[in-house]
Amino acid sequence: MRNYQVFDKGDIVKGKYTVRFLIKKKEGVECYRVNDKKGKVLFLKLYYLPEISPSDIDEDGNPMEINILRNVNHKNIVRYIESDEISCDNSSCKYLVLDFVPGEDLSEKRNREKLITPGEVSHIVSSILAGLDYLHSLTPPIVHNNLTLDNILLDLTNNPPHVVIGGFSRARLMKNGGVCLSSENLDTLELFYLAPECFEGKFSTRSDLYSVGALMYHLLFGIPPWFVKDVQSIKPPFGKLLNLRDKILSEREKPLKYPNVKGLCYPPDVIKLYTGVITKALSQDPEERFSNAKEFLDALKGKLSIRKSRSVTSRSRKGETSPLKKKVGFNAISGMDTLKEKLKEEVIDPIRNPEEYLKHNLTIPNGVLFYGPPGCGKTFFAEKFAEEAGFNYIKVKCSDIASIYIHGTQEKIREVFEEAKKQAPTILFFDELDAMVPDRDLIDNASQRGEVNEFLAQLDNIGSSGVFVIGATNRPEVIDRAILRSGRLEKWYYIPPPDYNARIGLFKLYISERPHSSDINIEKLSEITENYVASDIKLIVDESSKLAIKKFRNGEREDSMIIMEDLIEVIKKQKPTVPPSELKRYEEIRKKFEEDSYNVQRPRIGFKVEEKKEKKNE
Repeated sequence: MRNYQVFDKGDIVKGKYTVRFLIKKKEGVECYRVNDKKGKVLFLKLYYLPEISPSDIDEDGNPMEINILRNVNHKNIVRYIESDEISCDNSSCKYLVLDFVPGEDLSEKRNREKLITPGEVSHIVSSILAGLDYLHSLTPPIVHNNLTLDNILLDLTNNPPHVVIGGFSRARLMKNGGVCLSSENLDTLELFYLAPECFEGKFSTRSDLYSVGALMYHLLFGIPPWFVKDVQSIKPPFGKLLNLRDKILSEREKPLKYPNVKGLCYPPDVIKLYTGVITKALSQDPEERFSNAKEFLDALKGKLSIRKSRSVTSRSRKGETSPLKKKVGFNAISGMDTLKEKLKEEVIDPIRNPEEYLKHNLTIPNGVLFYGPPGCGKTFFAEKFAEEAGFNYIKVKCSDIASIYIHGTQEKIREVFEEAKKQAPTILFFDELDAMVPDRDLIDNASQRGEVNEFLAQLDNIGSSGVFVIGATNRPEVIDRAILRSGRLEKWYYIPPPDYNARIGLFKLYISERPHSSDINIEKLSEITENYVASDIKLIVDESSKLAIKKFRNGEREDSMIIMEDLIEVIKKQKPTVPPSELKRYEEIRKKFEEDSYNVQRPRIGFKVEEKKEKKNE
């Protein structure tokens, strides 16, 4: 190993970064605090490739940590700025620049404070789980593999401190149900935080959750779970870790103990909840742990009965990993190309790259309203928009926030927005928005007016928190107009019945899923179904399937394939669910909104796009 550092104070890296000082140095890696040209403090990590383990280098010659971080974007994960190659003493080096987190790590906080309050523990662990939920939901999932107090950073410029996951040097993409790390990688890991299967080099999303349980235990009680006191005399290399491994695994054969720490004055119900959560997270059998970060988070909030959890007793699927559903985004939506491009440009790009927009004093978009007749695909489009953006997706119905208690609904509204912030970047979708924020001029109930006020207060500039709100309604005329102000739902999109091209796509989608004749004329079907909404078209194909099966069973044909005759027969009987008079009413509503607030530029394909005029706030 070299006995010198590559950069000195004042050195300029790639003409972009001025080195301030070395933070730490270990074999093959040096970490520096630097300033960019504008003086912003950043974190630079230099990889001296001749000293980097081959197991940490990908097939393209890049440190795996770089390729992991350049493809993630979540508020609870250290933010990637850039990476590049540089020559160091005639050797090849790579560097990674990250946002600098001004504060301390959890290890420093735990050493500094003897007692960490229940609220702090909940905030820290919930933030970590929000970041893991994002990482584990990617395709393929990313497993961190090294979650310890040292790798959890606290930004102390916020109150409460903003929690950021760092230390991705051992992170890997999970393929074929797991991740394998070499023995030399294990040398550098904190063994008290590792799940038992990790000692055999096998890592997964559930081993990450085990580490969170160990971290939570350490925060509460000041020592890791199943702590062995005499291990400090045992040092790496890995061959000598066998004794330590055996001691730790032997200790874990005993029941987990919860110390009665003097001065630990947690309420009994909190202790009962936390110990139950930790016990499940630290199960030695992966199948008995939480199945995912969301389940862990729900248990921590008291929303999941751990005793009744299926994963506590089920061993029937041991070693099995449920495949993630493929996310196709806008590709699942036929037509609507103009709207899709506008949403990519006006919403997705600003949320993904807020810095450039803020430089130009442009606000991050807050949300949009989808309105129009029922059955036209407002909910479906919101879901596919979230997939296209790669964001978390939370759908909220009116019943989800209803409460029989005074102010109970207001509290639930607040919780929904807080949850969305924790999981950011998030698409927060409110279905039947008219029932949640009705016009206050039409409300006599003071409690309901308070609920609308709470919703509007939570919505104000929520985009700056990485949350984008989509509201959907069939009754836009009864929504409180204050929700339409700047900084709330700033753009409106009228969702009409699908046009000719969109109907072609819908018929293709639904017919392709079942046995059918090759001579079905999709174009003809689209021509004769004008003003049929998406749900109507699905119903037509469903009824055609039933008709084909009936004729096959009655001996009228040799197979149960759908043919053109079946579809035509059903269409003649099945009229549009939205009558012409109702469509006319929606057209009048659209024109009324145009006159009040908007300048309409509408392509005759799928959705009708509305652009906002300048207007005074109401």
